Amino acid sequence: MIRLHQYNISSLAWAIVGLCTIFLLGSFVFTSRRFFNDNYPPGPPALPIFGNLFQLTLDAWRPFTDWKSEYGPLIYLNVAGQPIIVINSHKVAADLLDRRANIYSDRPHLIVASDFMTGGNFFPFMHHGNMWRRLRRAAYDAIGHKAADIYHQTQVIEAILLTDGLLQNPSSWGNHVLRATASTISTLLYDTPALNNVNDPSVAHLNDFVDRVAIALYPGAYLVEFFTWMKYLPSWMATWKRDALEWYEKDSIMFLRLYDDVCQRLASGDQRPSISSSLAQSNDKYALNAKESAWLTAALYSAGLESSATVLSWFLLAMVAFPDVQKKAQSELDEVVGRGKLPTFADYGRLPYIRALVKETLRWKPVTPLGISHRLIQDDTYEGYHIPKGTIVISNIW
Repeated sequence: MIRLHQYNISSLAWAIVGLCTIFLLGSFVFTSRRFFNDNYPPGPPALPIFGNLFQLTLDAWRPFTDWKSEYGPLIYLNVAGQPIIVINSHKVAADLLDRRANIYSDRPHLIVASDFMTGGNFFPFMHHGNMWRRLRRAAYDAIGHKAADIYHQTQVIEAILLTDGLLQNPSSWGNHVLRATASTISTLLYDTPALNNVNDPSVAHLNDFVDRVAIALYPGAYLVEFFTWMKYLPSWMATWKRDALEWYEKDSIMFLRLYDDVCQRLASGDQRPSISSSLAQSNDKYALNAKESAWLTAALYSAGLESSATVLSWFLLAMVAFPDVQKKAQSELDEVVGRGKLPTFADYGRLPYIRALVKETLRWKPVTPLGISHRLIQDDTYEGYHIPKGTIVISNIW
C-alpha cells in the first residue's frame, strides 16, 4: 500500500512537471512569434513567456511616446501571448479606427473591470452586440443634442456656485472643481440637490467606484488580463477577485437604489427632468430592465465626472500659465456679454475664442492619455504589416 501511494505521488509529480514544461515551451513559442514573423509592426524586444509585460507602467503613454522616434507611429507589443499595437499618430488612428471601424471598434475582454468589478453590465466595456446597441440608443436619447437643452439650467447654477467658491477660497480650487463636477453630474443623472462639499457622503461611494474602474483600465494593472487562467482561482486565494466581487455587489445596490428613487418619484407624479427619468420612461422602447438602466447611469456618471473635473483643472492652469490668452478670453466676454451679467448658453455661439480654448484644452491635456482600448475582430494588414485577430489596440492620445 505504501509503495502504491509513493508511486501515485511520483506519477502526479511527473505529470505536473510535464504540464508545466509544455506550458512554458508553448508560452515561449507564442510570445516569441514576432522573432519568426517579420510582418509584425516594429516594437521593443520582448522576454520569453512574459513578452513586454514589465514595460507596461501606470504612465505607459510616456514610453509609448518615446518609442515612436525609434519604432515609428505603429508599435507592436506582445504581453504573455496577447498581441497589442500602439497607435502613435493621427494618420494611423484615422486609417484604422475610422476608415476600418467595422473591424476595429470592438472592446477587449476586461476580466477585472468588466466581468468581476461591474458584472458585465458596464456599457463602455461591452462587446458590440444587441445589448450594446440598445444601451447606446437609450443613452443617446437621454443625453443627445435634442435632450441637452433641458439640462442647461443645472449647469448654469453649478457654474455660479463654482465661481463663487473660487472667489471665496481660491486656495481650495481643486475641491471646488471636484464638488462642482460631482454635483453637476449627480443632479443631471438623478435630480439630486446640489452638493455642499466634495466629501458629501451621497457621492463619496460614487467617486470611489470611478477611481477603482479607472485604475483597473491601466495596461498591466492586473496580471489576470494576460494570464487569463488566473480568473479561475478561488476568491480566498485571489484577493483581487474577492475585492472586485464584493465591490460589484455593493455598487449594484447603490446604483439600483439611486435609479429606483427616481422611478418612485416618477410614479408619484414628479416629472422633473433627469437622465434616469428619461431612461425609466424609455425602458420598454429599448427593452431594458431596471438593472441595465441603473448600470447605464453608472457608466454615464463615470464618464462625466473624470472628464469634466480633469478638463476644468487643466483649463484653470492654462489661464494662469498663459495670461495673454486669459486677457483675450476676457476681452471677448466683455465685448459679447458685458460686465453686468454672467454668460449663458444663449451666448455660446458668439464666443468663438472661448469655444476654441475649451477644444484646445482637450487636445493639450487629454482626459485619458490612452483612451479606452479597442480590439481587432479579424486579421488585418496595414502598410505591409500583419495585425492578427484579437489584437488589443491602444491609442496614445498623449
